[in-house]
Amino acid sequence: MFTKDISSTFEKNLKNEWLVTNGLGGYASSTIIGVNTRKYHGLLVASLGTAVNRYMALSKFNEYVTHDGNKYSLSSNECKDYVEKGYIYEEAFERKRLPEFLYGVDGIEISKKIAMAYGENKVCIRYNIVNSNDNIAYFSLVPFVNFRNIHAVQNASDYFKKMNLETNTLEISVDSKYKLFINVQDSSFTAYENTFYNNMYYRVENERGFECEESHSMPGEFMIEIPEKSQKEIYVVAELNKQSTIDEKETPNIIRGEEIRLEKQCKIADAHTDVEKELVVAADQFLITKNGFKSIIAGYPWFQDWGRDVFISFEGLLLKTNRFQDAKLCLKYFANYIRRGLIPNFIDEQGGGSYNTIDASLWYVEAANKFIQYTNDLSTLKELFPKLLEIVYS
Repeated sequence: MFTKDISSTFEKNLKNEWLVTNGLGGYASSTIIGVNTRKYHGLLVASLGTAVNRYMALSKFNEYVTHDGNKYSLSSNECKDYVEKGYIYEEAFERKRLPEFLYGVDGIEISKKIAMAYGENKVCIRYNIVNSNDNIAYFSLVPFVNFRNIHAVQNASDYFKKMNLETNTLEISVDSKYKLFINVQDSSFTAYENTFYNNMYYRVENERGFECEESHSMPGEFMIEIPEKSQKEIYVVAELNKQSTIDEKETPNIIRGEEIRLEKQCKIADAHTDVEKELVVAADQFLITKNGFKSIIAGYPWFQDWGRDVFISFEGLLLKTNRFQDAKLCLKYFANYIRRGLIPNFIDEQGGGSYNTIDASLWYVEAANKFIQYTNDLSTLKELFPKLLEIVYS
């Protein structure tokens, strides 16, 4: 846990980052004080197609508390000549299974927990708000929207938007195929027109020599009333999809379901200590589903599933954690793309498109050998054996 020093160690905490993933290659990530220092940081980075093509959809929410006529920003953003210092109200950050933030301002305590829906391009935030005052307070959220490939920066458009009153969901048309859907429970919405957060600065990209500024669209503000002397739990969901699948009744299950899923993985791996559990949760973030099979991401935020890296990490991520079914599906997935004894280093939408690694096939043989040692699954060995022979004799 990072405690009260969060508000006084700005530079240090810009180097502490968090990440949650969705099992598809998509993710949510930022620093522990909420400043996006990379163009790759975002609250909803979706993985589209079967080749792990990642697109930013939602950069973040700016969060505000209004009480007694005063409006406090809990959000932190950096521009070249300005820093929004919401981090001064941040009291703690903790990562057990999921990242959790604690804020306090003017008699109001707010805890925030973030998770992605596993297997979906959908992010969920749970806010628990306690108003200890004798009068009403308000909590509001302003989304920063920018639909782009993660490797680029751009000044966002004023996207077409509409509020679906039946589902209380904001629909933002970010391109001809996809919409960004945002649902904030128990809220009212005020639309903005041609409103932008200008010149957000990504200091890490500047250090790397890349373009480092862009502007985000601000489509409007969601407002939630917090009565005096009360506690309120609010769920927020954002989804990138062609049609919305958001169901307010099921929204609490996203965070609860992800906590249960991760705890189950810890039990499967026979992890007992906090360190062991953290390693299991970290390993889980790299495993993805592709066409009903499994693969392993080489690294976040920008790497995809590269054949060589998959089988170098195979034992540690899948066998040591007792994920034997996933290991089998990973071996079978790459077996489909072996050509002349070679494992592809990258699999594109059309199949294995990059056979440029000299030792990935040997790592594959070693991974298959380890799999049999751990499982004694001779039926899978029989299925893979022709491909193993092809590697040896090619």
